Amino acid sequence: EGERYRVFEVEPEFSVRPEELVTDFANGAGKTVRVSVTNRSDGHASATLSLRMPPGWSATPSAIPLAMTKAGESRDLDFRVSAAANAGSGPVRAVVEVGGRTVGWSVNEMQYLHIPVQTVLEESKGTLLRLDLKKEGQRLGYIMGSGDFVPEALRQIGYEVRLLSDEDLTVGNLSSYDAIVVGIRAYNTRPVLSSVQSRLLTYVSSGGTLVVQYNTLQDLIPAELGPYPLRVSRERVSVEEAPVRLTASQHTLLTTPNRITSSDFEGWVQERGLYFPGQWDSRYEAVISTADPGEPALEGGVLYARYGEGVFIYTSYAWFRQLPAGVPGAYRFFANLVSARGSKNGS
Repeated sequence: EGERYRVFEVEPEFSVRPEELVTDFANGAGKTVRVSVTNRSDGHASATLSLRMPPGWSATPSAIPLAMTKAGESRDLDFRVSAAANAGSGPVRAVVEVGGRTVGWSVNEMQYLHIPVQTVLEESKGTLLRLDLKKEGQRLGYIMGSGDFVPEALRQIGYEVRLLSDEDLTVGNLSSYDAIVVGIRAYNTRPVLSSVQSRLLTYVSSGGTLVVQYNTLQDLIPAELGPYPLRVSRERVSVEEAPVRLTASQHTLLTTPNRITSSDFEGWVQERGLYFPGQWDSRYEAVISTADPGEPALEGGVLYARYGEGVFIYTSYAWFRQLPAGVPGAYRFFANLVSARGSKNGS
């Protein structure tokens, strides 16, 4: 390896990490919020752990004392969190009070042979959700691509989610799933999709729903992503506040089971979407459009098609960013996507 160097770093005494990025309290019942705390000091350390939450939220206990005796010692600590009837969604931050200071950071080390050790500090925060959300179906299959946190987000709103292995896709009973969601860039990174694409489309034609998230042009595995021709472009909308127009406001994807309005696109993070389709067969129906300032509208960010008895949906919107960030409208819209099984087009 040769000589390796590590820069001098100043780190917090504790690393604090909520177990879940998003916790949904839609039914009004209390839930357990678990926080992992790691002692990063040289030895004995004492502190008090608490949660900082929006108005209307409460935690039991209100604080938990900590006494750790060894460097690197970790503990998982639980709070029972509940919300008043008028409490809204908002951020939660886990913090420790130590020596008159407040520490609220998660410490993450990245170690690779070709670079020096990197230490990254992230705020120890999550999101408490109070969603006005309806959903249909219960069991989802998820085809992980390059990696995202969408399955965890879907579990938070009550779905049972199974990550589908190559074997599941090749010989498993796909009909047992109410919907199957394809993760970001799966058609760029999962070679098995070349051989099982016909099985996925048979699942759709037999009454299932297949929701495919964005893919890039490079190393696209199958010749066709859907049941009808569809061509991905390099177009994206990088302004997260870019207006979204509901071009088919009575379409089932915008009405069932949740009525989608412009307010569902508030509070988005980083971008609207990426690698929007540039061309698609007329049998696809486009339901919303958006554009960066001064740019032409991109209509293909959500494409819907009936195929046999089921539904195929291709979407380039950045759900993989919005759901882990706890954006309420993204949850409502994504619930519509995976609830589309067997629904009739109302456009």
